[in-house]
Amino acid sequence: MSLTFDKPLDPKNNSVEIDYPKFSSIEAALADIRCGRLVIVVDDESWQQRGYLVCAAQFVTPKIIDTMAAWAKSPFYLAMEEARIEALKLSSGSLDENYSREDSPKTSAAHREFSSRSIAEDLACAVQTCLNHEVSLAELNCSGQISALGAKSDGVLANAGKAEAAVDMGRLAGLYAAGLVCDIQYEIQNSFLSNKQQANLLVYAQQQQIRIISIAALINYRLRRETLVTRIVAADFPNRFGGFRIYGYRNSLDNVEHLALVKGDKKGFRHQPVMVRVHSECLTGDVFGSLRCDCRAQLHAAMQMIEDAGQGVVVYLRQEGRGIGLVNKLKAYSLQDLGLDTVEANEKLGFKPDLRNYGIGAQILKDIGIRDLLLITNNPRKISGLKGFGLNIVERIPLITGANAHNARYLSSKAEKLGHLLHDTKASV
Repeated sequence: MSLTFDKPLDPKNNSVEIDYPKFSSIEAALADIRCGRLVIVVDDESWQQRGYLVCAAQFVTPKIIDTMAAWAKSPFYLAMEEARIEALKLSSGSLDENYSREDSPKTSAAHREFSSRSIAEDLACAVQTCLNHEVSLAELNCSGQISALGAKSDGVLANAGKAEAAVDMGRLAGLYAAGLVCDIQYEIQNSFLSNKQQANLLVYAQQQQIRIISIAALINYRLRRETLVTRIVAADFPNRFGGFRIYGYRNSLDNVEHLALVKGDKKGFRHQPVMVRVHSECLTGDVFGSLRCDCRAQLHAAMQMIEDAGQGVVVYLRQEGRGIGLVNKLKAYSLQDLGLDTVEANEKLGFKPDLRNYGIGAQILKDIGIRDLLLITNNPRKISGLKGFGLNIVERIPLITGANAHNARYLSSKAEKLGHLLHDTKASV
């Protein structure tokens, strides 16, 4: 099926063939949203899963609804900000849970205007009514046909969901902050040779000339362009390694507080690469000296390296347990006692192996005035994570602290399963 549809802001360019890459940039996807095209959204490029078709709500037409129904077989969701949904008194669910192209139109004795059109026309009218009028569900009189997904007010930065992605894309495209969304169902797998859902979606997107993006990329896009951290306080901070300044930051989104330890004159940071350690909080290791990890040893070694160099920064991010939280980390400890490794334990608890995000750390470094980094790390993902926010990693400085009888398997798992560049995981007993 060759698909083109109306592009309200670019009607003369309605059938241009575009060479779509596997995953598009957010800028390109927003350009398509702005022109009334569909975009496929997945949670994360690294996961195999279903995707979602998204269209800007203000450009929804019966033709687009028919097209989406043919591809995804419903349900449809109208994603809007929660306050708007509350004002409209919309219920949860789908616009029409039983919609298909073969269905006959539903009738409504109470609202004759809706009774003489096709279902696609009914739904398109309902969407536009929700966007453009202050009406209640009773006044709209399409209970069972019209309902919505509520998006958190801070979008994907508050919740990485399809509703937030659709609303953010509308807003970032300069349109009404709402979108029509439907899941791409798993039966799509039967159409292609690969049995991996993500691979199918990539082929599907290429065949249908639709851009495909991830919610994770949308989060990074916003973090690169929006300032979420505010420096609250600064003070002298002498410690066992030397003299530092300590800065306190607060994330305006979740009110989580983060720290930066700064050594040297900030005025010179813009003119040369600066030694930096981005360290995620580990209460059990950093404070209580746990031997199950190497966090405290890494933190102290990095601070000593920065002291010896005469300048540098340690960014201390409050994302305990690779982002799963303190109590969940202790649960992972318990699972490790039963024989699981650190990656298996996180997955057993229902988490990805590493949930950390370095966007806030990048914003802190930019506030301090750092652009070029000599990054103290063994984690390649940290390098790519910081590069994604416009920082230049001039050099990676290894941080090898050795192992003990309690953390040898932990270090081996980080090397084998998470790709950490460790050269010495032999336990010293």
